[in-house]
Amino acid sequence: MNDVVVQFQPTAGDLYDRLVEAGHENVELTIFDNVIDTSGLFVDADGNPYEYLGHWSWIYLYNDEVANEEGVNFYEWLNAQAKN
Repeated sequence: MNDVVVQFQPTAGDLYDRLVEAGHENVELTIFDNVIDTSGLFVDADGNPYEYLGHWSWIYLYNDEVANEEGVNFYEWLNAQAKN
């Protein structure tokens, strides 16, 4: 994770840990080591996919490129949630 804007552990990491410790079973967490352009439109000087700042990890979600280990993408997972 190369997010220089928000530190992972005191924010999302701690929140995830607290939810699991509280007994929530349907909690998902996806972590990216880095964020690269997957569209093929943006490349660096060497022709490699452009690498964004880690804070831009929302790009994967926006492009519907986030799925859990079972292959369920974020929007499918979110749609399946219900208020108890």
